[in-house]
Amino acid sequence: MSVLEDFGMRLKELRLRSNMSQDTLAERSGLDRSYIGGVERGDRNISLKNIELLCNTLDIDIGYFFHHEHFSLHAASLKKELQRPLRDRFNYRVEAADNLIAWQVTGAISSEEIRKISRDLKNERAAFL
Repeated sequence: MSVLEDFGMRLKELRLRSNMSQDTLAERSGLDRSYIGGVERGDRNISLKNIELLCNTLDIDIGYFFHHEHFSLHAASLKKELQRPLRDRFNYRVEAADNLIAWQVTGAISSEEIRKISRDLKNERAAFL
């Protein structure tokens, strides 16, 4: 796969995740719809200025487009990351004197784990009161 095709595939994935049509992305970014279609197919060589416009429109970091992993590898590494115990990816401490709960995330967290963390933190908060 060429760098243009890889870039286009990433752009299309982000556009679809944002529930945008090519027309909507074009309108919001100030670019032409046919240009966006050409970029997504890997037919057009996009400029840095237009990459910046698209990143701002999609509200993503520009580095995403230049990450060397392909989607399947990224998904595989995410799945592997989620297999690590939650305590290795998320930790928190309670500072009762300051009425503070501080936490640190050091890996991916699934939506189910977020719900569990939320329940645990609510229980910690209840212990304060």
